[in-house]
Amino acid sequence: MSIRIDIKRKVEAGRKIQCELMVLWGEQGVIEKYFDPVREWQNVSDQRVQGRSLPCGHFIAEEAPELLLDHILPFLDVDTK
Repeated sequence: MSIRIDIKRKVEAGRKIQCELMVLWGEQGVIEKYFDPVREWQNVSDQRVQGRSLPCGHFIAEEAPELLLDHILPFLDVDTK
């Protein structure tokens, strides 16, 4: 059984993600063109979902590592000082 099918079954059974989510995607990739990622994740979460596209392609960590950290560290409440 694939993970995707298992998650789909859990959501259909009323089970949802129970933590806040940060969703990031590259604006030059397929996700930006065909999906609304924040809305998609809101459908499977009972908690706050936030996110946005970043000015890069699919591999955010390689293409925009500093920008990725600018979004992830505050979300994780990491003190970088």
